[in-house]
Amino acid sequence: MVKLFEVIDKVLTFFEEWTLFITVLAFQFVPIIRHRLHEQGIADSWTRLRATARVQRRVSVTFRRADGRLLQVRKATQPEPELKASYTALGVPHTPGRLKKTIT
Repeated sequence: MVKLFEVIDKVLTFFEEWTLFITVLAFQFVPIIRHRLHEQGIADSWTRLRATARVQRRVSVTFRRADGRLLQVRKATQPEPELKASYTALGVPHTPGRLKKTIT
């Protein structure tokens, strides 16, 4: 039983450290992103930028083919004009991820 608690403690410690690492990394990227956007004339608050980006989704659809197998398609939606302007200013693709097709 003691071994189980030791393993759980190690796993939790790993996740706590990983979460802290990702948080610090993200915290450092926020000013960089805002600065690059500001250089392109986009001076929105971080809250506004997040709200603008939140509307874009990745959509998954499953179809049954004539041969009985399933075709699964996953694709990002088109960004709204305001989000598209932010993507252009940052020099990143307008549709995150790629079109993914899987036949099972």
